[in-house]
Amino acid sequence: MWLKRTAIYALSIILSGAFFGFLITDGFFILGVLLPAPVKVFLLSSLVFLSALHELRFLKLKIPQWRWQIPGSWVSQRDGMDMVVWGVILGAGIFTYIPHVSFYILYLFLGFFLNPLYGALLGALYGFSRMLPSLILGIVPYMTKHNRNLDIALSRTVAYLSRGLNFVVLAITFFYLIFQL
Repeated sequence: MWLKRTAIYALSIILSGAFFGFLITDGFFILGVLLPAPVKVFLLSSLVFLSALHELRFLKLKIPQWRWQIPGSWVSQRDGMDMVVWGVILGAGIFTYIPHVSFYILYLFLGFFLNPLYGALLGALYGFSRMLPSLILGIVPYMTKHNRNLDIALSRTVAYLSRGLNFVVLAITFFYLIFQL
């Protein structure tokens, strides 16, 4: 049963990420058609630089997001539909808390400079990455015999790793924009 529910969750979060990734990137693509390339490079480079300072905690930015969580009553079914609801909402990325600004930066980059279909690929990757912490934090209690202290330590480690990886993505994007465009 656990494997079935996990597979349903994985499929729904990845497909939702792909669908919404395409929609978001397509919106930025339409906006990008109206702007000349130098303006797009300047705008995106500035946002990436400020976002990197935010990730390093030198600057505090307000990241556009809804601080909404899925109500427990929505995911209390046992037929697998709860996993579909959870996956679709989390995979979309726009309905709940977004921990890092690279979510928007990468979609903006793809929409401005590449084919919006790449947004579907990035969205699927986002959905997969959003699934990993849930999967890891769901498996660890069984492996550690429900050691709550280890769960909290692992949760903090995942958060630090996530922030560091987000900074790396922003740095790579910034240097690519500066040296390639």
